[in-house]
Amino acid sequence: MRALRSIFFYRQRLLRFGRFVDLQFPPSSLVRLRRLIVSSGVTAHPRILRLKQVQERVGLGRSTIYDRINPKSPRYDSSFPKPIKLGVSAVGWIEANITTWIESRMFGGCSG
Repeated sequence: MRALRSIFFYRQRLLRFGRFVDLQFPPSSLVRLRRLIVSSGVTAHPRILRLKQVQERVGLGRSTIYDRINPKSPRYDSSFPKPIKLGVSAVGWIEANITTWIESRMFGGCSG
């Protein structure tokens, strides 16, 4: 979700500069932004999930997850988060991307 990405970006700026003045918002917007950041639980440090953790979060098996990211598969889902390379043979998924995908499925129907 775009809002969560914006919150993550602004929270990083808040933590980096340590004050709200750098955000170029009127004071009332800053108060709302701060409440939104605190209530959303978004952290400044992204977490990387390994395959087993992704399986637990999304409720899909290993083969299905890899089918979702393979454009040649009939089960391909362009909205499913792509893994990032962690090493020679290790991959992981950013937790925020997985959460956003789950939320899009909850609120946007089950297309894909």
